[in-house]
Amino acid sequence: REKVYLQIHFGADYTTGEYGWTTDLREIKRSVAWQLEQLRTDYIDFGFIHCLDEEADLAAYEKNGVLDYIRELKARGIVHHIGLSSHTPALVNRVLGLGLVDMVMFSINPVYDYGRGEFGFGENAERYALYRRCQREGVGISVMKPFSGGQLLDAAQSPFGAALTKTQCIQYALDKPGV
Repeated sequence: REKVYLQIHFGADYTTGEYGWTTDLREIKRSVAWQLEQLRTDYIDFGFIHCLDEEADLAAYEKNGVLDYIRELKARGIVHHIGLSSHTPALVNRVLGLGLVDMVMFSINPVYDYGRGEFGFGENAERYALYRRCQREGVGISVMKPFSGGQLLDAAQSPFGAALTKTQCIQYALDKPGV
């Protein structure tokens, strides 16, 4: 039998059928319950704190009790692993310091790693230090945006003046520590 991994995003509100985002604990609880019901399950393999890019959002999650709720779900076995998706190395490091996450979804590509592009937050050295920290601490990195939204695959859009292949982009990401 094939193993299916279920994933939910804390802070995402799908109850209306539309994607939404919130730091409100009541809405998050309602969304988690709805997702469990829709998936007809009593557990989730990966629960993600989704798109945490600003310090104010983390502060809201802490203040509103969302992080405590996520810890509670893990302690009760409802969520097996906690993940974080972010574009901001400093914020990922801060969350790693909380000992909360098992996995980080992070954008890795040469555009962002060298400080270019809309989501190229952090200096190259800071990003590499994050990759090495994740590897040291056993926190897996799942890569997002390896093609920089397609920009790297198109010579006209590439900041390097040449198109890279999908294989080059994926290999670039796979060569990073922690991935």
